[in-house]
Amino acid sequence: MKILLAVVPSFELRSLCFPSAGIACVKAYLRKYRPNDQINTLDLRTQPDALEIWRPEDFPQITIRKSFVSDIYELSIISSLINNYKKTMSLGKIFPNLDVIDKWAYDRSILDVFIVKKLEETHKFAVKHLIKFGGYDVVGFSLYTSNLYLSVLMAILIKISYPNTKIIFGGPQVTQSDSTRELLLKSELADFLVLGEGEQPFLDIINSLEAKEEPKKIIGVKTPAQINDMDTFYSELDLESLPTPDYEGIIFQNYKHKILSIYSNRGCPFRCHFCSEHSLFGKKFKRRSPERVFQDMVYLNEKFDTNTFHFADSLVNSSDEWLYEFVEILNKNKKNFLWEGYFRAEIPLELIKKLKSAGLRRVILGVESFSQETLDKMNKKKLKSEILETISGLVENEIHAGVNLLVGYPGETEEDFLTTTKVARDFQKKYQDRIKYIRFPARSYQMRPFSNIYNVYDKFGLSAENWMKLYDEENTPEDFKSIFEKTLYTFSVNGISINETLHRLQMINQIKYINIMMNEKVERFYSIYDSEE
Repeated sequence: MKILLAVVPSFELRSLCFPSAGIACVKAYLRKYRPNDQINTLDLRTQPDALEIWRPEDFPQITIRKSFVSDIYELSIISSLINNYKKTMSLGKIFPNLDVIDKWAYDRSILDVFIVKKLEETHKFAVKHLIKFGGYDVVGFSLYTSNLYLSVLMAILIKISYPNTKIIFGGPQVTQSDSTRELLLKSELADFLVLGEGEQPFLDIINSLEAKEEPKKIIGVKTPAQINDMDTFYSELDLESLPTPDYEGIIFQNYKHKILSIYSNRGCPFRCHFCSEHSLFGKKFKRRSPERVFQDMVYLNEKFDTNTFHFADSLVNSSDEWLYEFVEILNKNKKNFLWEGYFRAEIPLELIKKLKSAGLRRVILGVESFSQETLDKMNKKKLKSEILETISGLVENEIHAGVNLLVGYPGETEEDFLTTTKVARDFQKKYQDRIKYIRFPARSYQMRPFSNIYNVYDKFGLSAENWMKLYDEENTPEDFKSIFEKTLYTFSVNGISINETLHRLQMINQIKYINIMMNEKVERFYSIYDSEE
C-alpha cells in the first residue's frame, strides 16, 4: 500500500526550522508493523511560494472592536469553499463566494481585496502542488488551526482528481475541535478522523483498508457513518516501546537549521485554565525514560549527522528527578548534544547549572504573568518567587530564555498588568550586559477549545457569541448550520474593554523590542546553534 503523510502551510511557517515530529512518529510506527508498504512524507511548508499563501497570523486575532476565538478561524470562508465544491465538483469553480469573504473581512477591519488576493495565491499553490498527492492509496493530513483552510482545499482537490484515494485527518485541530470534526465528516472530505495519539488508530485503519473490510469501531477513529457516535480518544500507547521518529528522506537543505524533534512525554500534568495542551493525547500523562530518549538522540545523530534537538513536549520539566537522570546520562556519555524545549518556570539553580553542562541552550518559559494574583486565577500553581529565580538562573548561566507573557486574561487588573511590565523591565535593566539571553514574547488572551474556560466561559467572567451572525444559507452547506450555532466566534472579557487590552499589548510589545534597542547584534531565534554545531 502507498501512504503519504503530509503537513501543509501555514503551521509554524515563520519559524520553520525542523521537520514535523507528528508525521515522523506515525511513519516510524507504520514502518515497524508494515515494512513492505511505501510510506512517504511531504512537508509543503518548505516550498518558497508558501510565504505568499493564506496565513491566519497575517490577520488580526484582536481588533478595536473584537477578540476572536481560536477554533475555526475562517469558518464562513471554509464553508463557502466546501459548498461550491459540493455544487460543482470542479477545480475551477470552488473559490469561496466574494460576499462571504467581504463580510469576514469587514468584521476584522480588513479590505476584502487583500483577502481575495491571499486566497487566490493559496489556490494557485494548491493546484501547483496537487500532483505530489497523486498515486497514493491513503493520504494523511496533520491538521492545526493555522493550516485548516489549505488542508481542506487540498483534500477537495484530491477528491476531485484522485477519487480512489482515502483521506485521513489527524492532529491537534481534529483532537481539540469538535466543530472541525463535524465539518470534515459532514463534508465527506474525511474518510477517517484520528483523535488523540495517532499511531495505532492509523495502523488499524490501514489494516482494515487492506483487508477490504468495512471499518469497525476503532478507538480514536471516526468516519462519516459514525458522525453521531460518541467521540473516543486513543491514549493507550506505551511510549517506551515506540520507535524513534522516522525522518528518512528529509531534505535538510529545505530547513533553516539541521534540527530534529524528539520527545520525552505526551500530555501535560497541569491544568492551567487558559491552556488546552493537556487534551492533546487524552487524560493520561506519559513519559519516555531518560535512557530511551538518549537512545533516540544517539540514533538520529549517527543517521543524520546532527547534534541539535528540539523537544516537542508540551512540558520538558514535568519531573526534576527525570531531568537529573537525563543530565547524568548525557554528561556520562559526552555526546555534546545541544537541545531546547518548553519549561515551567520553576527550575532549581543547581539543576539549571547541570542542564547547561548537558547541552541545554534555550528554554521557552510559560510564565504568562508576574502577578501572583493573576497566576492564581490561571491555576498556574507556582509562586512568583520561583519564576524570578528561574529566569535569573537561566540568564546568568547563559541559557537563552523566551519568557512568554499573556495579556488580557480574565480578572487581570491594571495593577496586575503594571506589575508584569515593571518586572520585565527590571530584568532588562539588570541584565543589560546579557540582554541577548532574555526575550519577552507577548500575546493577547485567546479562548481555546478544550481549555478549562471554553465550555464554562461565563463562570470565568467572559461573554461570547457564535458564528450565526455570518451564517449565509445560500453559500453554506445545508447541514452546516449546527456548526455555526455551536462554534464560538468572538468573546470579550467582562470589565476589560478591547481598548484596554490593545493598550496593554502595545506596552508589552515595547518590552520585547527593548532587546533590539539595547543590543543591535542580538541573536535571532535559532542562531544560538550556529557557532556551536
